[in-house]
Amino acid sequence: MKDEETFVDPIFVDFLAYEDLRVYMEVPEMVKLKESMEESLVACNNAPRAVKLDMVLFEQAITMVTKVHRVFSTERGHLVLAGLPSVGRKSVCRLASFVEEMNMTRLELSKNFGLTQFRQKMKQVWELCAYNGREKLKTVFLLDETDIVQESFLEDVQNILSSGLVPNLYSSDDLGRIRDEMKSAYKLAGNTEEIPDLMNAFFYDRVINNLHLAYIVSSDLKVFSEQCKAFPALINNASFIYYFPWPAEGLYEVAKVFMNKIEELPTGMDVAISETARDFYCDTMTKKAILIKKSLNRDCPLLPSLYT
Repeated sequence: MKDEETFVDPIFVDFLAYEDLRVYMEVPEMVKLKESMEESLVACNNAPRAVKLDMVLFEQAITMVTKVHRVFSTERGHLVLAGLPSVGRKSVCRLASFVEEMNMTRLELSKNFGLTQFRQKMKQVWELCAYNGREKLKTVFLLDETDIVQESFLEDVQNILSSGLVPNLYSSDDLGRIRDEMKSAYKLAGNTEEIPDLMNAFFYDRVINNLHLAYIVSSDLKVFSEQCKAFPALINNASFIYYFPWPAEGLYEVAKVFMNKIEELPTGMDVAISETARDFYCDTMTKKAILIKKSLNRDCPLLPSLYT
Protein backbone atom coordinates (compact mmCIF):
# COMPACT_ATOMS: atom_id res chain seq x y z
CA MET A 1 0.00 0.00 0.00
CA LYS A 2 2.84 2.36 0.80
CA ASP A 3 4.40 1.81 -2.64
CA GLU A 4 1.07 2.62 -4.33
CA GLU A 5 0.77 5.90 -2.46
CA THR A 6 4.24 7.08 -3.46
CA PHE A 7 4.11 5.83 -7.07
CA VAL A 8 4.51 8.54 -9.72
CA ASP A 9 3.63 7.95 -13.35
CA PRO A 10 6.80 7.95 -15.47
CA ILE A 11 7.18 10.65 -18.13
CA PHE A 12 8.75 9.85 -21.49
CA VAL A 13 9.98 12.48 -23.97
CA ASP A 14 12.27 12.55 -26.99
CA PHE A 15 13.83 16.01 -26.69
CA LEU A 16 16.09 15.74 -23.63
CA ALA A 17 18.91 13.42 -24.68
CA TYR A 18 20.57 15.12 -27.64
CA GLU A 19 20.02 18.30 -29.62
CA ASP A 20 19.98 16.74 -33.09
CA LEU A 21 19.13 13.11 -32.30
CA ARG A 22 15.70 12.36 -30.87
CA VAL A 23 15.77 9.51 -28.35
CA TYR A 24 12.53 8.52 -26.64
CA MET A 25 13.47 8.06 -23.00
CA GLU A 26 12.13 8.27 -19.47
CA VAL A 27 12.75 11.61 -17.78
CA PRO A 28 15.37 10.91 -15.09
CA GLU A 29 14.28 13.79 -12.86
CA MET A 30 11.63 16.50 -13.06
CA VAL A 31 14.19 19.27 -12.44
CA LYS A 32 15.92 18.54 -15.75
CA LEU A 33 12.63 18.52 -17.63
CA LYS A 34 11.55 21.80 -16.02
CA GLU A 35 14.83 23.47 -16.98
CA SER A 36 14.36 22.34 -20.58
CA MET A 37 10.76 23.63 -20.62
CA GLU A 38 11.79 26.98 -19.15
CA GLU A 39 14.45 27.38 -21.84
CA SER A 40 11.87 26.56 -24.52
CA LEU A 41 9.42 29.05 -23.01
CA VAL A 42 12.01 31.84 -23.12
CA ALA A 43 12.93 30.96 -26.70
CA CYS A 44 9.25 30.87 -27.66
CA ASN A 45 8.67 34.34 -26.25
CA ASN A 46 11.78 35.68 -27.98
CA ALA A 47 10.83 34.29 -31.39
CA PRO A 48 10.15 36.88 -34.14
CA ARG A 49 6.59 38.26 -34.10
CA ALA A 50 5.78 36.09 -31.09
CA VAL A 51 2.94 36.99 -28.73
CA LYS A 52 4.28 36.59 -25.20
CA LEU A 53 3.26 33.34 -23.58
CA ASP A 54 2.65 34.10 -19.89
CA MET A 55 2.85 30.65 -18.34
CA VAL A 56 3.92 29.24 -14.98
CA LEU A 57 5.57 25.85 -15.35
CA PHE A 58 4.45 23.93 -12.30
CA GLU A 59 4.54 20.12 -12.41
CA GLN A 60 1.04 19.52 -13.80
CA ALA A 61 1.56 22.09 -16.56
CA ILE A 62 4.88 20.50 -17.53
CA THR A 63 3.29 17.04 -17.61
CA MET A 64 0.48 18.37 -19.77
CA VAL A 65 2.95 19.87 -22.25
CA THR A 66 4.70 16.48 -22.56
CA LYS A 67 1.37 14.73 -23.23
CA VAL A 68 0.37 17.22 -25.92
CA HIS A 69 3.88 17.11 -27.39
CA ARG A 70 3.64 13.32 -27.66
CA VAL A 71 0.47 13.65 -29.74
CA PHE A 72 1.98 16.34 -31.98
CA SER A 73 5.17 14.32 -32.52
CA THR A 74 3.15 11.28 -33.60
CA GLU A 75 2.58 10.91 -37.32
CA ARG A 76 -0.95 12.15 -38.15
CA GLY A 77 -1.57 12.76 -34.45
CA HIS A 78 -4.67 14.81 -33.64
CA LEU A 79 -5.83 16.08 -30.26
CA VAL A 80 -8.98 16.91 -28.31
CA LEU A 81 -8.08 18.87 -25.15
CA ALA A 82 -10.78 19.45 -22.54
CA GLY A 83 -10.67 21.61 -19.42
CA LEU A 84 -11.89 24.73 -17.67
CA PRO A 85 -11.50 28.10 -19.44
CA SER A 86 -8.21 29.87 -18.64
CA VAL A 87 -6.64 26.70 -17.23
CA GLY A 88 -3.96 26.93 -19.93
CA ARG A 89 -5.12 24.59 -22.71
CA LYS A 90 -4.03 26.84 -25.58
CA SER A 91 -0.77 27.71 -23.81
CA VAL A 92 0.32 24.08 -23.47
CA CYS A 93 -0.52 23.51 -27.15
CA ARG A 94 1.56 26.49 -28.18
CA LEU A 95 4.58 25.50 -26.07
CA ALA A 96 4.35 21.86 -27.18
CA SER A 97 4.24 22.91 -30.83
CA PHE A 98 7.27 25.15 -30.30
CA VAL A 99 9.24 22.32 -28.69
CA GLU A 100 8.40 20.14 -31.71
CA GLU A 101 9.37 23.01 -34.06
CA MET A 102 5.92 23.28 -35.61
CA ASN A 103 3.85 26.12 -36.98
CA MET A 104 0.66 26.96 -35.15
CA THR A 105 -2.32 28.75 -36.62
CA ARG A 106 -5.92 29.34 -35.60
CA LEU A 107 -9.12 30.96 -36.82
CA GLU A 108 -9.75 34.68 -36.57
CA LEU A 109 -13.51 35.01 -36.53
CA SER A 110 -15.21 38.01 -38.08
CA LYS A 111 -18.83 39.16 -38.13
CA ASN A 112 -19.90 37.21 -41.22
CA PHE A 113 -17.52 34.28 -40.81
CA GLY A 114 -18.98 31.19 -42.49
CA LEU A 115 -18.07 28.02 -44.32
CA THR A 116 -16.49 29.91 -47.23
CA GLN A 117 -14.10 31.74 -44.89
CA PHE A 118 -13.43 28.54 -42.93
CA ARG A 119 -12.44 26.66 -46.09
CA GLN A 120 -10.29 29.57 -47.22
CA LYS A 121 -8.42 29.31 -43.93
CA MET A 122 -8.07 25.56 -44.41
CA LYS A 123 -6.51 26.13 -47.81
CA GLN A 124 -3.93 28.41 -46.19
CA VAL A 125 -3.19 25.75 -43.57
CA TRP A 126 -2.87 22.99 -46.17
CA GLU A 127 -0.48 25.00 -48.29
CA LEU A 128 1.54 25.81 -45.15
CA CYS A 129 1.83 22.06 -44.51
CA ALA A 130 2.78 21.25 -48.11
CA TYR A 131 5.27 23.93 -49.12
CA ASN A 132 4.69 27.42 -47.66
CA GLY A 133 6.11 26.36 -44.30
CA ARG A 134 9.54 25.94 -45.92
CA GLU A 135 11.78 24.52 -43.15
CA LYS A 136 8.78 23.99 -40.86
CA LEU A 137 6.02 22.07 -42.63
CA LYS A 138 4.50 20.41 -39.57
CA THR A 139 1.57 22.58 -38.52
CA VAL A 140 -0.95 22.62 -35.67
CA PHE A 141 -4.39 23.90 -36.63
CA LEU A 142 -5.91 25.05 -33.33
CA LEU A 143 -9.70 25.09 -33.14
CA ASP A 144 -11.75 26.19 -30.15
CA GLU A 145 -15.25 24.92 -29.44
CA THR A 146 -16.44 28.52 -29.73
CA ASP A 147 -14.99 28.73 -33.26
CA ILE A 148 -17.61 26.29 -34.53
CA VAL A 149 -20.22 28.87 -35.53
CA GLN A 150 -21.68 26.50 -38.13
CA GLU A 151 -22.07 22.73 -37.82
CA SER A 152 -20.74 22.37 -41.36
CA PHE A 153 -17.29 23.23 -39.95
CA LEU A 154 -17.35 19.92 -38.09
CA GLU A 155 -18.12 18.02 -41.27
CA ASP A 156 -14.79 19.18 -42.64
CA VAL A 157 -13.08 18.45 -39.30
CA GLN A 158 -14.56 14.94 -39.44
CA ASN A 159 -13.05 14.41 -42.88
CA ILE A 160 -9.64 15.68 -41.77
CA LEU A 161 -9.60 13.31 -38.79
CA SER A 162 -10.86 10.27 -40.69
CA SER A 163 -9.08 10.56 -44.05
CA GLY A 164 -6.84 13.62 -43.72
CA LEU A 165 -8.55 15.41 -46.62
CA VAL A 166 -11.68 17.44 -47.35
CA PRO A 167 -13.37 16.40 -50.63
CA ASN A 168 -13.63 19.07 -53.32
CA LEU A 169 -11.80 21.68 -51.28
CA TYR A 170 -9.76 22.67 -54.33
CA SER A 171 -10.97 23.35 -57.84
CA SER A 172 -8.94 22.21 -60.88
CA ASP A 173 -7.70 25.80 -61.29
CA ASP A 174 -6.57 25.88 -57.64
CA LEU A 175 -4.67 22.63 -58.08
CA GLY A 176 -2.98 24.03 -61.20
CA ARG A 177 -1.80 27.03 -59.16
CA ILE A 178 -0.55 24.76 -56.38
CA ARG A 179 1.40 22.59 -58.83
CA ASP A 180 3.15 25.70 -60.14
CA GLU A 181 3.94 27.03 -56.66
CA MET A 182 5.26 23.75 -55.28
CA LYS A 183 7.18 22.64 -58.37
CA SER A 184 10.56 23.33 -56.76
CA ALA A 185 9.59 21.45 -53.57
CA TYR A 186 8.34 18.56 -55.70
CA LYS A 187 11.67 18.31 -57.53
CA LEU A 188 13.73 18.72 -54.35
CA ALA A 189 11.94 15.65 -53.01
CA GLY A 190 13.50 13.63 -55.85
CA ASN A 191 10.58 13.64 -58.29
CA THR A 192 11.33 14.20 -61.95
CA GLU A 193 8.08 13.54 -63.82
CA GLU A 194 5.78 16.58 -63.74
CA ILE A 195 2.58 14.58 -64.09
CA PRO A 196 -0.45 16.43 -62.64
CA ASP A 197 -1.86 13.40 -60.81
CA LEU A 198 1.53 12.61 -59.24
CA MET A 199 2.03 16.24 -58.19
CA ASN A 200 -1.47 16.36 -56.70
CA ALA A 201 -0.77 13.15 -54.77
CA PHE A 202 2.51 14.62 -53.51
CA PHE A 203 0.65 17.69 -52.27
CA TYR A 204 -2.07 15.68 -50.50
CA ASP A 205 0.46 13.31 -48.90
CA ARG A 206 2.36 16.24 -47.44
CA VAL A 207 -0.84 17.72 -46.04
CA ILE A 208 -1.91 14.44 -44.45
CA ASN A 209 1.50 13.83 -42.87
CA ASN A 210 2.14 17.37 -41.61
CA LEU A 211 -1.28 18.57 -40.43
CA HIS A 212 -2.17 18.13 -36.75
CA LEU A 213 -5.57 19.26 -35.50
CA ALA A 214 -6.02 20.44 -31.89
CA TYR A 215 -9.63 20.91 -30.78
CA ILE A 216 -10.21 22.74 -27.47
CA VAL A 217 -13.46 21.87 -25.66
CA SER A 218 -15.09 22.84 -22.37
CA SER A 219 -14.78 20.78 -19.21
CA ASP A 220 -18.45 19.77 -18.92
CA LEU A 221 -18.25 18.05 -22.34
CA LYS A 222 -21.98 18.62 -22.98
CA VAL A 223 -21.52 20.21 -26.39
CA PHE A 224 -18.66 17.88 -27.25
CA SER A 225 -20.65 14.74 -26.42
CA GLU A 226 -23.42 15.85 -28.78
CA GLN A 227 -20.87 16.62 -31.48
CA CYS A 228 -19.35 13.14 -31.12
CA LYS A 229 -22.71 11.51 -31.84
CA ALA A 230 -22.88 13.24 -35.22
CA PHE A 231 -19.13 13.27 -35.91
CA PRO A 232 -17.59 10.16 -34.29
CA ALA A 233 -14.10 10.84 -35.68
CA LEU A 234 -13.77 13.52 -32.98
CA ILE A 235 -13.33 10.78 -30.40
CA ASN A 236 -12.31 7.79 -32.56
CA ASN A 237 -9.50 9.42 -34.51
CA ALA A 238 -8.01 11.83 -31.97
CA SER A 239 -6.24 11.53 -28.63
CA PHE A 240 -8.39 12.84 -25.78
CA ILE A 241 -6.68 14.64 -22.90
CA TYR A 242 -8.43 16.24 -19.91
CA TYR A 243 -6.65 19.18 -18.28
CA PHE A 244 -7.68 19.01 -14.62
CA PRO A 245 -7.98 22.18 -12.49
CA TRP A 246 -4.77 23.49 -11.01
CA PRO A 247 -3.58 21.48 -7.97
CA ALA A 248 -2.49 23.11 -4.73
CA GLU A 249 1.14 22.97 -5.82
CA GLY A 250 0.29 24.83 -9.02
CA LEU A 251 -1.72 27.47 -7.16
CA TYR A 252 1.25 28.08 -4.86
CA GLU A 253 3.70 28.36 -7.77
CA VAL A 254 1.46 30.86 -9.58
CA ALA A 255 1.06 32.99 -6.46
CA LYS A 256 4.82 32.86 -5.88
CA VAL A 257 5.45 34.24 -9.37
CA PHE A 258 3.17 37.20 -8.65
CA MET A 259 4.82 37.80 -5.28
CA ASN A 260 8.28 37.83 -6.88
CA LYS A 261 7.20 40.79 -9.01
CA ILE A 262 6.58 42.87 -5.88
CA GLU A 263 9.66 44.71 -4.66
CA GLU A 264 10.76 45.14 -1.06
CA LEU A 265 8.61 42.46 0.53
CA PRO A 266 9.77 41.47 4.03
CA THR A 267 11.77 38.27 4.16
CA GLY A 268 9.53 35.22 4.02
CA MET A 269 6.41 37.25 3.28
CA ASP A 270 6.23 36.01 -0.34
CA VAL A 271 5.96 32.42 0.91
CA ALA A 272 3.37 33.30 3.55
CA ILE A 273 1.15 35.23 1.14
CA SER A 274 1.43 32.51 -1.51
CA GLU A 275 0.44 29.82 0.97
CA THR A 276 -2.50 31.94 2.20
CA ALA A 277 -3.76 32.52 -1.36
CA ARG A 278 -3.49 28.80 -2.11
CA ASP A 279 -5.32 27.76 1.06
CA PHE A 280 -8.08 30.37 0.58
CA TYR A 281 -8.71 29.15 -2.97
CA CYS A 282 -8.54 25.44 -2.10
CA ASP A 283 -10.56 25.56 1.12
CA THR A 284 -12.76 28.65 1.48
CA MET A 285 -13.69 29.20 -2.18
CA THR A 286 -14.18 25.48 -2.83
CA LYS A 287 -16.52 25.12 0.17
CA LYS A 288 -18.52 28.17 -0.92
CA ALA A 289 -18.83 26.80 -4.45
CA ILE A 290 -20.16 23.50 -3.08
CA LEU A 291 -22.60 25.38 -0.83
CA ILE A 292 -23.93 27.43 -3.76
CA LYS A 293 -24.43 24.23 -5.75
CA LYS A 294 -26.32 22.56 -2.91
CA SER A 295 -28.47 25.52 -1.85
CA LEU A 296 -29.14 27.24 -5.18
CA ASN A 297 -28.42 24.38 -7.62
CA ARG A 298 -26.06 26.68 -9.51
CA ASP A 299 -22.67 25.67 -10.81
CA CYS A 300 -19.87 27.93 -9.62
CA PRO A 301 -16.70 26.82 -11.42
CA LEU A 302 -13.48 27.98 -9.83
CA LEU A 303 -11.74 29.33 -12.91
CA PRO A 304 -8.00 30.05 -12.75
CA SER A 305 -8.80 33.59 -13.92
CA LEU A 306 -10.59 34.15 -10.57
CA TYR A 307 -7.38 33.18 -8.81
CA THR A 308 -4.96 35.27 -10.83
